[in-house]
Amino acid sequence: MDTDTLIKQISLRVPGAELVPGETLLFFDEIQSCPRARTALKFLTQDGRFDVIASGSLLGINYKEVPSYPVGYVEHLAMYSLDFEEFLWANGVKPGSVADIKEYFDKRRPLPNAMHERMLELFKEYIVVGGMPRAAHEFVTAHNFANVLRIQKAIISDYMDDIAKYADGAEKAKARACFLSIPKHLSKEYKKFQYSVVERGGTARKFGGSLMWLYDAGIINFCHNLSCP
Repeated sequence: MDTDTLIKQISLRVPGAELVPGETLLFFDEIQSCPRARTALKFLTQDGRFDVIASGSLLGINYKEVPSYPVGYVEHLAMYSLDFEEFLWANGVKPGSVADIKEYFDKRRPLPNAMHERMLELFKEYIVVGGMPRAAHEFVTAHNFANVLRIQKAIISDYMDDIAKYADGAEKAKARACFLSIPKHLSKEYKKFQYSVVERGGTARKFGGSLMWLYDAGIINFCHNLSCP
């Protein structure tokens, strides 16, 4: 795991690559597929010759396979889907225009009709397209809802494949059932998560761990209803 050995191995894997100290950025994609690579980040940081970025999904679920975490040597950045403001940027709305809208809101003043109608139109499109970058990019470049739907379905399929690949044993079927029940929960007037919607007679004892698996995998978020924070 020493840096010299790692650099030699990278050089062999990428013939012709020039790894120049102080000028080379190493980007390790899908790092969850190689748990030892996460441990190696510590040694690369200590060495300091190269800047390193690592990216990956489902990083919270294969923790048992990582020999040693590089605690204190890695700066973490969580990436999320586009929010509405970022969707506006993608559609060519300037940051200054977004700031103007915020100013109207802060002063509790109504937007001019033309601006209001345009924002409502974009918001409805955002509701349909969502914030997954690939789907948003397709919509912005082609404005083809059929292609957007195809991409959305492919992303859902990718999530299902990840569940089948990474969940352990009996957890596969339970995590899949919880994941597939989410639209049913969101379509209800009463939004509280109910295990009986996942399966008749379902309980927290049976499916609670599956929900936590989906959360640790970064597939879902919890929204807690608090009456007294």
